[in-house]
Parts: sequence; structure tokens; C-alpha cells
Amino acid sequence: MMWIAVLDASGPDFEFIGMVLGPLDKLSFLASKLSRREIHMRELSRKRRSETALAFLEIAYRLYSLYKIVLISIRTQMRDVIWELRAKMPFAPSKKLRTVCFRALAQILLALISRYPVGEIMADREFEPLWSASGLRLTTYLPDNRLLGLADVLAWIDNNIARGRWKLDQRYNSLVIRLNVRDRLRSIVGLG
Repeated sequence: MMWIAVLDASGPDFEFIGMVLGPLDKLSFLASKLSRREIHMRELSRKRRSETALAFLEIAYRLYSLYKIVLISIRTQMRDVIWELRAKMPFAPSKKLRTVCFRALAQILLALISRYPVGEIMADREFEPLWSASGLRLTTYLPDNRLLGLADVLAWIDNNIARGRWKLDQRYNSLVIRLNVRDRLRSIVGLG
């Protein structure tokens, strides 16, 4: 059964990344139950975003127990790492510093994805600079693809949990793997 990894980010500099992994047919089922069209959380009202996030978690919870889909929410804190690099190398071009960070983040994401039987990676267009910096061409972007909305919802959830605007219900704690990769990112770029 072919697995797919779907990625989307929330916040500046890939601050929060939602990664949804699982069999393509199960993720398609989840997306179809959630909405008839692609979801963009920023386009929804505050109330609708919360309702969508809760519906996503409930449907994913049911699928998780049956088919083992994987939800990984990643906090990068890349902006802080770029600032630390800037302090360490004040005369380096900003583009170079960002490229170093993008390459490191791509390495981290690919290491996470490689733990699962993923045959395809689908990400929003915003990931193109990330893959380009690492020398890879992995991004598949299809306009109006509902699968991308799954990762968007997950990234939104983690962004709002970090800001204290939302709380993850206890029964979903085992469903969502929440990672902070800041220290790993710092290590790869030579900051510690």
C-alpha cells in the first residue's frame, strides 16, 4: 500500500510544519470527510477554523486506530536560528544564512519521512525553496488538492497551541506527535 507524506507550514520561516503521513486512499478519505474542497485555514473564520481542527482530529483519531495514519507537528523556531547565525556571521549574506537553514531543515524532514514507507512527498509551493536549497526536487504540488489542507490544519493546530489560543484534548495527545527541532537545526548549522 503506497504511503504519502503531505506537508504544509504555518507562520513565517516554516515556524510550524504539519506533516500527515499514511496510505493515500486513507488520507483521501480523511480529506473527503473534512471538506469537499481544499482547506486553507487562513481563509476561514475563527469559529470555522476551530470547528475544522476538531473535526480533523476526530476523523483522524478514528482512522488512526484502524489504519495507523501518522500526524507529526513540527516546530522549527528557524527565525531564532537565523538570528543566531547572523550574530555569529554578521557579514554573511542573508540569502546564504537562509540557504544553510533551509538545507538543514530539509535534512531533518527527510530523516523523519524516511522512518515510514512513503513513496511520494506532497508539499505546498512554499516548500520549493527548502527543497531547492538541499538540491532536491521532491515537491509535488497540485492546485486544489484537498490533501494539502490536512497538513495545513495540523500546522494551524500546533501554531495555536504554542500561542496559547488552543489546547489539544488529552485523547488526541497520542495521535499527534509534536516535535521541536530547534536544537537539531542549531546543531546541523553549526551552532551547538
